[in-house]
Amino acid sequence: MTTTTTEPKVKAAIALAELHEALVEAGITLPSLRAEIASPELELVSLGCVRADVAHRLAHLVRQAVRYQ
Repeated sequence: MTTTTTEPKVKAAIALAELHEALVEAGITLPSLRAEIASPELELVSLGCVRADVAHRLAHLVRQAVRYQ
């Protein structure tokens, strides 16, 4: 039987895996990327801290994606 706290953990883990895969494809590493387990019902993924150059690269990619849509 699945408990109510398992499903959000799974959802967060899936989101984490998808984001990690996309970031790898883009050549971006977020060293503190993880699922937040303190409040599983919120299904949080923590992006953590990154260097300024990584934040600039990520912002650039997000802008490109928005323009593409």
